[in-house]
Amino acid sequence: MRKIQLAPIFIVFICGSLLNFSDSAAPDLTGKWFGTFHVLPQGGGPREDRAVVILKQQGEVVTGTLGPSESNQMPLKKGKITGNFLKIEMEGNRIVFTLNLDGDKLMGEIRDAEDEKKILARVDLKRS
Repeated sequence: MRKIQLAPIFIVFICGSLLNFSDSAAPDLTGKWFGTFHVLPQGGGPREDRAVVILKQQGEVVTGTLGPSESNQMPLKKGKITGNFLKIEMEGNRIVFTLNLDGDKLMGEIRDAEDEKKILARVDLKRS
């Protein structure tokens, strides 16, 4: 059996290429997202509220703000993206967003942080 030896520079090149490939495959949520919060009856609804969500992603950590307009925003905290699934809490409010990324759309629910089985609203956002 013949052994193949790889030059160290070639090994570094291959490892670097693999790292760049894995980074490019990760979704990037950074940007402005516009859409609707469909508030359910137990969440004070039913009604539809305009939604503007501004996200910033660094690795798997997601932070940002949300509100009814770009000028009226409240902070988000403790966000994490895993694959195409985003879970993020709102600063000073006991709610959790559980969203799925599908292309340029984020869809999912707003849940009660104390009882995540309790859905307060549905979320439908599209990247601008």
